[in-house]
Amino acid sequence: MADYSFVLDSKGKVQGIWLNDPAKANDQALLMMLLAKHGHPIDGYMQGTRTVPNRVDNAGGCFVMFGSAKAPGEDSPIAKTVTPDSAGERTDNEIAPRRGVPLWVQILIWVGLAALLVLVGITLNKRKQGTVQPGDAIPDFTLPLFSGYEYAGRSEIKLSDFSGKVVVINFWASWCKPCEQEAAELQQAWQLYEPTGQVIFLGADYVDTAPEALVYLQKYGITFPNGPDMGTRISQLFRIQGVPETYFIDKTGVLRYVQVGPFSSVGQIQSQIDILLSE
Repeated sequence: MADYSFVLDSKGKVQGIWLNDPAKANDQALLMMLLAKHGHPIDGYMQGTRTVPNRVDNAGGCFVMFGSAKAPGEDSPIAKTVTPDSAGERTDNEIAPRRGVPLWVQILIWVGLAALLVLVGITLNKRKQGTVQPGDAIPDFTLPLFSGYEYAGRSEIKLSDFSGKVVVINFWASWCKPCEQEAAELQQAWQLYEPTGQVIFLGADYVDTAPEALVYLQKYGITFPNGPDMGTRISQLFRIQGVPETYFIDKTGVLRYVQVGPFSSVGQIQSQIDILLSE
């Protein structure tokens, strides 16, 4: 039989020590050594101790309770005692009754995990497919526009608004360094084609904040319509792999060319637009 046991409350905090030998109840050095040996804090012990005879079983001995804690058998909330094992660590039977997770919670967890797996699978499948390909008809979409970058006074536009025109849509972000390399070229190209009325440039700001996006647009003197890709809906439609990426759509709404990465010159942009204008 062990010479001592710890008395724990329902949260596992030490409230006292049971001693087989009541003569040791006043040995403060021994009490502090037992607490330290098993890694228990001594803050409760420093509040003072009370010695209480053991009235709960036939084991004899006494309880040394810390502070105002009551011993088992004293109308105490103390749940149990724990006995150090042979290796010097404490062995707990059970601090509090374990309650199983309710069935409805388990169902919600499994449904959530299943939905997450489906989402991951869809995302991986889209990435495996790559971007939309030349020859694909692009579904209609709506792009809200930043203040100061509206189109003909409108705060949002649809792809279908530009039926009969060549559409150049550029995905970019203010945090994207490669985007900075082509910003001037895109603006120069827009200035070349804007007067014709046959070409529209659109900028879709990807995973960004409006203040930083506006600073970027002003820094590079961008004037063509630009707006946030809300919820990445448009970038998901095009299955973009990153930024910058630019898509050239012909007059009938069919994708004709994809530029992954920044343009190196205005001429590179012109070459794609002129082909579509000539058809």
